[in-house]
Amino acid sequence: MLKVIALLKRKPGLSMEDFVHYYETRHAPLMTRLQQPEMTGYRRNFVQVEGGIFSDGEGPWFDVITELYFPDRAAYERCMARNAEPEPTRLREEDEANFLDQSKIHFFIVEEAETKLG
Repeated sequence: MLKVIALLKRKPGLSMEDFVHYYETRHAPLMTRLQQPEMTGYRRNFVQVEGGIFSDGEGPWFDVITELYFPDRAAYERCMARNAEPEPTRLREEDEANFLDQSKIHFFIVEEAETKLG
């Protein structure tokens, strides 16, 4: 399995409540449609600042940690190639402009390590 993380920041002036609502009702369905059939999992982790520990005292620069799963690198590369075509790019960028600070999009592959408990 290949895992991708996206760290995303909401558009200035947009409340966290409106950000989550837009992401869940508009953007997530669009991205699900654009990244099928290769994407096999899609999670959004919305940051709750209250109760967090931030060594700089400021909190994170991002509002959501998005996780995307693909069965392997070949599936990921097929999906990225298709989504780099003009129409998917236009759809994604137009939608992102409605709720994301597009200057703060970080998207990267990670290698996951897990500690088994118990």
